Amino acid sequence: TVRQAQQSIEGPSQGIAGVVRVGTVNSVGMFLLPDVLRAMRDKYPAVRPTILYRNSHEVLEALAANQVDAAVVANPPADRRLDSETILEEAISLVCSRSHPLCEAETVRPSDLGGASFVSLTPESPTGELIRNYLTRMGVNVRPVVSTDNVETVRKMVEVGLGVALLPDMVTKDDIGCLGEPKGELCRIDIGPNLTRRIALLTWKQIKPSPAVNAFLEELRAHGRRWKGCTDYQAERERLG
Repeated sequence: TVRQAQQSIEGPSQGIAGVVRVGTVNSVGMFLLPDVLRAMRDKYPAVRPTILYRNSHEVLEALAANQVDAAVVANPPADRRLDSETILEEAISLVCSRSHPLCEAETVRPSDLGGASFVSLTPESPTGELIRNYLTRMGVNVRPVVSTDNVETVRKMVEVGLGVALLPDMVTKDDIGCLGEPKGELCRIDIGPNLTRRIALLTWKQIKPSPAVNAFLEELRAHGRRWKGCTDYQAERERLG
């Protein structure tokens, strides 16, 4: 195929090179991919990643239309044409400002949120749908003060005190040190029963990835194995010198 012919010339004998086209959503790509791309730049400087941000449905359509080589999304539907592998299972936690009364809690139950001012993700996104279904299953009615499809917007609104939110841990990883120390303006509290989402990598079953695409896939898998959902500030200081 044209795709296979294009990929066959992307691995010159001097090293791995070529374009890697990745489709993702903002609640994953903004927070998970930068470290992966930094490692790719250091190891494979001749590889040129391009990132397509769309909603989950559009990302999967782009994969089907050969507009991307791989998709990295949350909780994708099953598709027998695609290989799907879990990169990581990620907790979704309660997030509030440091001045909020719940900030001192170690764990909250969904019933603690009844009537709380709530900044919500719209249920059109898989993560927003997951959160909505969780609260419905727990019999909890929250009072949405604002809804949006952008997790970073939710984070900022919580930061200024508009309400609390349920957010994937990667959204607040820069606010929480791996020793539990808060570093930003937000608190992150475990919620029980646990709520998690699956971050998945999707590729075509019938297409062998190019060396450049394969290098990206391996780096993404390695990053998923190392992922902690927090920031190791000592390691960051050592890295930056």
